[in-house]
Amino acid sequence: MNGSPIILAAVIVAAGLIGYALLTRPGASPETANPASGGSGSVAGASPVASSVASAPIIGMTIESPRDGEQVSTKEVTVIGLAPPGIKITRDISFFPDQHATADSTGHWAIAVSLNEGNNDLVFRIGDDRATDQRIRITYTPSTQ
Repeated sequence: MNGSPIILAAVIVAAGLIGYALLTRPGASPETANPASGGSGSVAGASPVASSVASAPIIGMTIESPRDGEQVSTKEVTVIGLAPPGIKITRDISFFPDQHATADSTGHWAIAVSLNEGNNDLVFRIGDDRATDQRIRITYTPSTQ
């Protein structure tokens, strides 16, 4: 039983290190971890928390507007979507250089697209990853006015 105090000390030190690591990781302070628990919702030197409900992280890429199959009467549309913050979004353009945008810190991105009269098949993806391709078809019909 001569090793028991050494083992007990090692367990206490290990538990302390684990606790310290968990409490000091980004976003783990009691104030930001659960603002609904009565915390102030802010940390010294940081911006106040805008909402007490945390949003889910953005996974993959989505196209919010325009919708697939939409008909428009304007020659140009702005395609708007969501993706992980800082990620590059690519509009694949056959036989021409692709268009690119970068998702902002909230995950929003936008790319202006000039349309041809009739059906326009638009393809977007994350960077060069063709497995993330998303297609939408927009029909441009000029107004007669």
